[in-house]
Amino acid sequence: MRTYIYGVPQGFDFYEKDVQFTDYFKSFYISSRRGRRFLINRKENGETIYTYLRYGMKEVCRQPQHAFFGMSVVMENGTYCPDFKIVLEYFEYLFERFVTEHSVIKQNEEGVLEYTVRKFEERPDDVDWLKTNLPNIFTAGRTRTEHYDSSFAMGSLGQVVSFVKPIGESQLQDAFRKYTWLSISSDIVDKPVLKEETSSQIELDLQELIQGLHAFNAFLLPIAANPTRENARDLEQIYRKVSEILLNLSRYVPTIEDAEENAAFRDVWGKYESLSGIIKGLYERTNSVADDMRHDEAETQYCYSCKRNKPLSEFESSEATICKECQKKKQVEERRLSSRVCVKCGKTKPVSAFSQTGGDVCNTCFHKNKAKEKKKKDEKKESPLEKDLLELLRKNKKICLGALGVLCIFICFVLALSILGSDKEEESSEVETNPTSALITFDASPTSDSRHEADREIDEKELQRLLDAEAFSDALAYVEGKPKAETFKGQMKQAFENKLWNIIVSSKDQQDKISKFYILNRDFMEFIGFGEEDKNRWEGICKDYNEVRNILAKKEISQREIDRGKTLLRRHNGLFSNDWNKRLNDKEKVLKDNEKASRKGSERPRNTDTKPTSTSTQPGEPSSGAPKGKKIELKKQEK
Repeated sequence: MRTYIYGVPQGFDFYEKDVQFTDYFKSFYISSRRGRRFLINRKENGETIYTYLRYGMKEVCRQPQHAFFGMSVVMENGTYCPDFKIVLEYFEYLFERFVTEHSVIKQNEEGVLEYTVRKFEERPDDVDWLKTNLPNIFTAGRTRTEHYDSSFAMGSLGQVVSFVKPIGESQLQDAFRKYTWLSISSDIVDKPVLKEETSSQIELDLQELIQGLHAFNAFLLPIAANPTRENARDLEQIYRKVSEILLNLSRYVPTIEDAEENAAFRDVWGKYESLSGIIKGLYERTNSVADDMRHDEAETQYCYSCKRNKPLSEFESSEATICKECQKKKQVEERRLSSRVCVKCGKTKPVSAFSQTGGDVCNTCFHKNKAKEKKKKDEKKESPLEKDLLELLRKNKKICLGALGVLCIFICFVLALSILGSDKEEESSEVETNPTSALITFDASPTSDSRHEADREIDEKELQRLLDAEAFSDALAYVEGKPKAETFKGQMKQAFENKLWNIIVSSKDQQDKISKFYILNRDFMEFIGFGEEDKNRWEGICKDYNEVRNILAKKEISQREIDRGKTLLRRHNGLFSNDWNKRLNDKEKVLKDNEKASRKGSERPRNTDTKPTSTSTQPGEPSSGAPKGKKIELKKQEK
């Protein structure tokens, strides 16, 4: 068993920080709700989650009663406790003790529960006491533990059956076999069971619907890329599920009174309607593929390379395993692998012509370059002959000058011969080289191992160029298998997250595009260590970004919405637009000014001397529209 504590002491706080349950528990936060709520949820992975919620509480140092508190117990391995009423009573008992004997939550003079801390971690001893005692109800012998069997149906996605009137234990059991969610009110414990009061109502869980939407999109993406007749049955099943969800949404959404919750459900409703249309289109495509294949089945052959049935005319023979198109691609790839283009001379040469460098420079160009470098180094060095000549020049200037002239002529002659020799070398075959020069330059060049290591080094600028171009697959291929590749993971992850941020700020259907982006870059994500925790974090960023944007888009905004927007901005400090906080402050100022003006108008005293307005006036009385001075004059006349 695992236990979890969460709530809104000052914004949402999750004591255990378990990423896989963060959004799950956040979905219970509906500010308009009041009272108590007990939920049982069985999941496909064999977990059973018992959740107790209290609504209508106050955050620390805040007046509105929009906060809530939650505690959950997770049972694993396909086990569950069928004694729901006993578990609910125990949750109630623990919560009352938690309030009266500990200092995280207190009841104020008005009888309202309010937090005394900003984070649960401020009172770890109190929270740990609650976590320690939560599992006792399942282990103290008062309750039973059973295993799921074939009598339990999967139920409709996101469907919650809610019982607000007394109901028998056996009826609860039957409902739990039919539905994956039960919501039970405290009234079923306090009141006797009456047969005529066993009615139930159906609610929907928003978070589970969103998770289902993502799962459907991920499943449909490869089908959309390559529809086959085998996909038709899967599409039929998904379409039935989506149609059922749409029907449930059409019944449930009109009953939601909270505006924020209603808007969130309508957004999901629209996405499921769009998904339904996509499934219809894919189903038509799969049927079309199936019809074409049935018509041409006798005249087609299967290609094991592109994994498609094609006409016999596209194969070399009936025994061929791959089509002509794939065979051509294979030959081009083989030629590409057997030859290479030299980056120096620009000529295509066999791979063997690059054996000495192991890179993109051929052997001929490599030796030429090394010979030039050696020549430059030799020219810079002062030879012993030059030293002797200088000494002779100092002793006998005339003789030395003559000898120097002869030497200059000789050097010019040697240089002319070397230039002629280099020209002949350039005109000779590209593969053939002078053995002597090869031996000479080999000693001065780096070893083959060092050259190989140099070619395997990662150029940071080149890597950044690929990342800036969002060519993540190419960037992965560039660094993979090279030394020190691990040191560039941070740089690569930053570029990857920059792309995610661009999707969020520039797209309407961000979740769909992010899901496709994940699928296309699965290997890249694995290399940089971008796992489920990172996915959940960015999903939260996307959700919060849209929430703040929707708040700012409203013409009329409440103080609660302003506070909510500021909370989200602080949560992602510096990530969202700097202008958003200013806009929220401006809206808050306008709201307060309007409230002040409204209060002043209501507090303005009435003028008791002014007579009520009438459609006609009596002789000697002032008209309602007369100027002030005229009224005074008439009063004097009356006196």
